Amino acid sequence: MKIKSQTKETKRPARKKTSQKALAKGAPALPVEYGRYFAGDGPKEGGLSVEPGWFQLWRPDEIDEWNRNYEVQQYAPEFLGFGSSGGGEMLAFDEDGAVFMIPFIGMASGQARPVAGSWREFVKKIER
Repeated sequence: MKIKSQTKETKRPARKKTSQKALAKGAPALPVEYGRYFAGDGPKEGGLSVEPGWFQLWRPDEIDEWNRNYEVQQYAPEFLGFGSSGGGEMLAFDEDGAVFMIPFIGMASGQARPVAGSWREFVKKIER
């Protein structure tokens, strides 16, 4: 009789949630607050009071696809892209939920520049 080995699952903090595909690859999780914001009536595109000056959010159900298409896991594995500047910058979360911008061309973790310390802070910087 063979005994199956059991593996321990790594638990993420309750405040974060993302697809099983991203978790399996070690990518940061999508903050729950992002999904709640996206489901609400807040702007999904518009001006920011800080660099990069403009934002376009990706739908939560498309985030895995965009990250695959831009090969984020290969070039900036510490990040999870969730939108863009409408130009040459990707907006991304790190594992702590801080928001960064990373160039699409020449994408590398070392090129990441901070935008906001959290999703809530990012939302405060949206121009209305």
